[in-house]
Amino acid sequence: MSPFLVFITFSFLSSAYGSLLHNFHQIPLPKTRLGYTYKNGSLGAPVQIDMYMCLQCGDARVAFPVMRDVADHYGPNLVRVVFHGFPLPYLKGSFLAVQSTRSVDQLLPHKTVDYMQSIYDNSHRIGGSARNVSDADLIQVFTELAVDVGIEESVFLTRFNDENGEYQVNRLCRHEWKMTITHGVYGSPWFFINDMPIIDFDVHWTKENWTSIIDPLLEDYRDDGGDVPTCRPGDDGCSIHVTEKPCPSGTPSFYQMSRHLSVLFIILIIGCHVNHEL
Repeated sequence: MSPFLVFITFSFLSSAYGSLLHNFHQIPLPKTRLGYTYKNGSLGAPVQIDMYMCLQCGDARVAFPVMRDVADHYGPNLVRVVFHGFPLPYLKGSFLAVQSTRSVDQLLPHKTVDYMQSIYDNSHRIGGSARNVSDADLIQVFTELAVDVGIEESVFLTRFNDENGEYQVNRLCRHEWKMTITHGVYGSPWFFINDMPIIDFDVHWTKENWTSIIDPLLEDYRDDGGDVPTCRPGDDGCSIHVTEKPCPSGTPSFYQMSRHLSVLFIILIIGCHVNHEL
């Protein structure tokens, strides 16, 4: 291969690679963290649990009350639980369920969890409904459930239908779904504890299964040897001080590393072709 052809090939591949990077889509950044925090769980709690769940998923329906029991067992200062709506596209009414949940959360946030439980309790009317039941029929069900928790029908429907207005209910639901899949979540329910995935979760887990995982994480927070930790650094009367180690400076991100490796790979391919021609 002549030097001219090598130059043309390299220029073409560089342009294509640059175009790929230029078209990389940035998910719009939300103004606040997405998800629904259970009972005002503290951002400073040593154990942070994120549960991603489809509101029409049978396994998530079973796990949801168990996770609430776990949060109540430890209290909001030690364990913070955040629920995230993750609609599975093959389950009927799943996206409408998360859209209605966000509507309720914006209007009456202290009723969000109760509303989610109500959706699970009525899943036979939503995901389990007949094929000829339309989205309009399902929205009517979600509206009735919203009225049951104390929201006027007209107020709920106005907020539910706010797609691109001031509250952007539909848009926020889409952004949360995109955020979820960037975390590698592909099923429901899906759990993270302190940002680490719980791979071996089983739908039959009870509160005791969860406490066997969480208790060792709270060894340094026990108060006078009690079974349940009651002391958190920063609380009045707590002498425990935990200092987080900073991340090493200058550590390249995965995106930066992938860019460098891709360029190196292209150069190696061109070099192999040139050596073969020579």
